[in-house]
Amino acid sequence: ARGERLAPWNCHFAGWRGLLALEAGDDTAAMEHLRSSLDRNPYYVPTLVALGRAKMGAEIDASPQSMLGPSRAPNSAVGYAMRALELCPRYAPAEEVLGREASLRAVRLTKAYGGGSVHADAIQAIWRDAEEHLNRALEFGARNPAEIYRLLARACLGLKDEERAEEALVRAAQIDPTAQETWRFFLTLAESFKRFDRLRSTLQAQLERMRSDKAFTGGDIVKVQLFLAGLDETQNADIDHVFAVYRDAVEQYPFNADAWSAFAHFATRHDRLEAFDAALKACVASRTEAGEPSLPQVEAVANVLAQGYEALPDAARRLLLTLDKSAAKGQRDLAVGNELLWAADRLLGEVEAVPPVVTTVGSAYLALGTFYATLDDAKKAEGLFAKAMPLLELDEAVICIQQWAQALTRLNRTGQAIDLLERFVGDHPDQLGVRVMLARIFAQAGRLDKARAELEGVLGSPELTDDFRNRVEQEREAIERLAAPRGS
Repeated sequence: ARGERLAPWNCHFAGWRGLLALEAGDDTAAMEHLRSSLDRNPYYVPTLVALGRAKMGAEIDASPQSMLGPSRAPNSAVGYAMRALELCPRYAPAEEVLGREASLRAVRLTKAYGGGSVHADAIQAIWRDAEEHLNRALEFGARNPAEIYRLLARACLGLKDEERAEEALVRAAQIDPTAQETWRFFLTLAESFKRFDRLRSTLQAQLERMRSDKAFTGGDIVKVQLFLAGLDETQNADIDHVFAVYRDAVEQYPFNADAWSAFAHFATRHDRLEAFDAALKACVASRTEAGEPSLPQVEAVANVLAQGYEALPDAARRLLLTLDKSAAKGQRDLAVGNELLWAADRLLGEVEAVPPVVTTVGSAYLALGTFYATLDDAKKAEGLFAKAMPLLELDEAVICIQQWAQALTRLNRTGQAIDLLERFVGDHPDQLGVRVMLARIFAQAGRLDKARAELEGVLGSPELTDDFRNRVEQEREAIERLAAPRGS
């Protein structure tokens, strides 16, 4: 914006602002900036194409009847793209806009009228236009050929030509075998038409190619390998063979969390946990012998398998610590949690198999409950806190009771949370942190007098430190803000 103000004659600043708005999905702002850029240079082809893209998004809400023929008005998506082609006849991005515009119209019309309607011939003609423009984009050197081939496959499906759709997806996979969009589209096609052979052979060919090409990372290779394993599993292939594919993945790429997660879930689905355990222990032993670490979740399960229930508390705490560290790095809890979930579920199974007289597993219940609570599974967490509580010493019980109360409030069981905390405070009035939480939940339930009274009791405690006093004062101020009339 500053550059545009300082150099109002320069078309590029407004154009760049338009491209940023387009990437952000703000078509209205994009068109405003791009038109401003075009006013300064009406012959700049990239701006014409960008305006075509922006208009394409704006035109998608037009009535189906009006979409039977393309709008060739100068300020339409097609108009801008055609103008770009007049200035630069073999410009791939302009052909791509025309192909996308036709594809969007065909999809919209198919949804509105159905494939067997009186407009069927018109819709087929639009799909042929899309195919023609997309092929030209490829011929003229599109910089995103894998994406164009996926669009071309969609056009071929619209034309009821599954074989050419397959061919387009094969080409897309050859260009970029790491693109999961291609494989997902290919799988959808295979499932719809019961044509799995081409998908499987393409996966196998690309997997072999990727293994011999250093340009691909282990993570890239694993994703394709897991996709192939998943395909074989759903097609009722030899389960022993599929098991071996998963085992090979974790042996070759032992630090790939997705591979371990997929392997564990497969073993659970097919009652192969004993064989999974053997593979896990062998992998950890091999890496330990080589002086190499394993993933924390893998080591946690391995330790329990080797040492029994006595290792459960440390193993559960290690999982929770791994989740906490990921959050500290700014990673999403749910994404990392899903990588760890198989291990948490496995540890939970081991914990629940321990006789209730073994009090040491209380810490494991607490850590696992906190793990699931972090992943927003309050229902499972609440049950684990309930099991942990009678097995814990006071220091951990203080943590557990607060976590338990939080889980209950998430489940909209605030009354139970209050009863739970009141009983605990009755037995342990010196636990000031628990009393502050009780006051907070009183306030959330609208019981402000009870909240104030609880905080006054905390402030009168002789064990109150200055720092904790400040915290209680902040809680009291928050309660008073809740009590204040709106707008005061």
